[in-house]
Amino acid sequence: MDVVIKLSDDQIQWCWSHARAIVELYDGHGSKGSGMYSHNKVGSNVVGVKGELVTALYLEEEVKNLNGSRVIRYYEDIKRSANHPGDVGLEFSNKLCLPIEVKGLRYHQWDKFKRCIPPRQLKKYVNKNAIVVWTVANTQGDNKSEVIIKGWNYAKEVQEQGIYRKTICDNIWLEDDDAMHPPSTLLSALQNSPLTDNMI
Repeated sequence: MDVVIKLSDDQIQWCWSHARAIVELYDGHGSKGSGMYSHNKVGSNVVGVKGELVTALYLEEEVKNLNGSRVIRYYEDIKRSANHPGDVGLEFSNKLCLPIEVKGLRYHQWDKFKRCIPPRQLKKYVNKNAIVVWTVANTQGDNKSEVIIKGWNYAKEVQEQGIYRKTICDNIWLEDDDAMHPPSTLLSALQNSPLTDNMI
């Protein structure tokens, strides 16, 4: 079952400010946008940032009564993002769980483009044994404050079960809806994952 989280006005404003900073950073260095997509401007980044924020908020609520645990918002540090293991991290007693990468789409894009990852990006996710969280969010309209966590997968599941699909770029697509794990199982998967020392 989906998890729906409503952001406050201040949180939405922070997402916009953070997305603008991402675009300014990359455009200022001669890029046409962040990451692999030349069209990736502020609105597209807002969708991704909302997904990252909501993933962090969801996990923070899940672990609030667990001693020695904390959620790490790596995505907030855009200048050092390449040095971080994922977008979001979860730590238990100074040990890190598997890194979490967040993939966000707009509401109307989900049915058409759900669970797609470009091959080069997927390879990086698999190499670090990441978990991918799938989210949807809008930047306008009545539901612009709501962000939905649709589910999650191990990156290796997308690699092993996915098929090649051409959209606006090359993608590996996890086609089967039943192959996606529900958000309610995310914490237990992280708790049962291999733990590593937090070196950051």
